[in-house]
Parts: sequence; C-alpha cells; structure tokens
Amino acid sequence: MYRVKNRCRLDDEPRPCDYFHLVGGTSTGGLIALMLGRFRMTATECLDAYSTLAETVFGQRKRRILSSNGIFMATNLVNAVQDLAERRGEPKEARMIPGEDSPACRRY
Repeated sequence: MYRVKNRCRLDDEPRPCDYFHLVGGTSTGGLIALMLGRFRMTATECLDAYSTLAETVFGQRKRRILSSNGIFMATNLVNAVQDLAERRGEPKEARMIPGEDSPACRRY
C-alpha cells in the first residue's frame, strides 16, 4: 500500500478494499481479511487492531481440551470481533456478511 500511495501521489494511506476486489484468508488471515474488507481498515489500522485482537483471542488457552474443539475459547473471538465492529461504528448485532449492496469488498 506504500507503493500505491507513492505511485498515485496520495496524501493519506490507501485502503486495500479500494484497490482489491477480493480479500481472503483462513484462520488469522481470515481475521485480517475481515478487518481490511468488511471494516475497510488501512494496513496500519489493521496491524494495530490485530495486535490487540490476537492478544484477546489467543492469549488464554482453554484449561481442558476436548477432542478437536481447539485450544482457544471461541467466545473470546466472537466478543473481540463484536467489540471491533462496535468501535468501527457498526451495531453489535450487525451481520458479519453484508448484503450485496454493501460498500465493503468481498471476503472469502
């Protein structure tokens, strides 16, 4: 995005969602895709938000791991994404997958 900023002679940091039609990822990459696409963050905003989100989501392991349910608490992830949505100006109960008329870019 620094190259885009310099090449286009922009004053502000460009948002990836304004330049890419598709943002995707799995696991933590999916969280980053959500921040860049749905929440329309700049790369710098995303890095800062991800640091906080990762600490909240991955900072505490479950005490008991049952079968293949993972080692982190899913509720921490849900709460962290909902908090992030609220900080970005969306209601807590907003749909995570917007309708076709949404200005956010696609995420897969």
